[in-house]
This record gives sequence, structure tokens and C-alpha cells, in this order.
Amino acid sequence: MAKTNLSILDIADSVGFESQSKFTAMFHATLGLTPTEFRRNREPTPVKRL
Repeated sequence: MAKTNLSILDIADSVGFESQSKFTAMFHATLGLTPTEFRRNREPTPVKRL
């Protein structure tokens, strides 16, 4: 999730959840954040200079 622009629904589907709500519930139970909160709170990736 930290390195993709896929929607939460697409991620949930790609890892085998039958719905976005079930994925969100498991994600929250495991990490204490919803997937959206996780994306908002992650630290930005530093830009490498050439």
C-alpha cells in the first residue's frame, strides 16, 4: 500500500478479500489504522537526486 496508487478495493481484491469492508476491518484490527489512515500518515519517500 505504501508504494502503489491502486485503490483500496483493487488491493483487497488482489490479496483475496471478498470485499473492501472485510479487508479494511482486518487491516484496522491488525495495524490499528484503516488503509486510508495508513496512506495519509505514512512518511513521504525521499526523492533521490541524480
